[in-house]
Amino acid sequence: DKIYVGTEKGTLYALSAKDGNTTWSYDTGSSIYSTPCVVGDTVYVGSDNGYMYSNNANSGSLNWKFKADGSIRSSAASDDENIYFGSDDGYVYAISRNDGTLKWKYHTDDSVQSAPTIDGDTLYVGSDDDNVYAININDGSLKWKFTTGDDIKSSPAIWDSKVYVGSDDSQVYALDAQNGAE
Repeated sequence: DKIYVGTEKGTLYALSAKDGNTTWSYDTGSSIYSTPCVVGDTVYVGSDNGYMYSNNANSGSLNWKFKADGSIRSSAASDDENIYFGSDDGYVYAISRNDGTLKWKYHTDDSVQSAPTIDGDTLYVGSDDDNVYAININDGSLKWKFTTGDDIKSSPAIWDSKVYVGSDDSQVYALDAQNGAE
């Protein structure tokens, strides 16, 4: 069993859960602020150099990397086929878990550092443009958006058909998951 962590110096580490010793490391060359997403035998992590990395969870070897046009500080979310994440270029990305090919991207008006949350066929994510977005994971189309009073860096939480998200306006919003009504 391993624990995966990224560092400000740009290194992704796999640590033994038993004794904390380094099992392997991979240097991305740029700061890692996102939390690694582990799916099966693969670790996905974004870096400030704009790359989303896919590494073998056992060996650390690089499977592939995908280049966005801005830093990736958003932690990734995953479903059976894709991973989803935001970038400082203002886009939310859906890329294939298998080979890193772009499936779709959705443009917001500012950085996306919020980690997406998936519920059914909807991805919920916040942006520094003050909006919470509900995006169809199948085609990247907008289902709804809700405007708060400031940046949203927190990750949405889903419970009982509600989307809960904090904003830099010091408010926590409870929104209807189907239509975004407050």
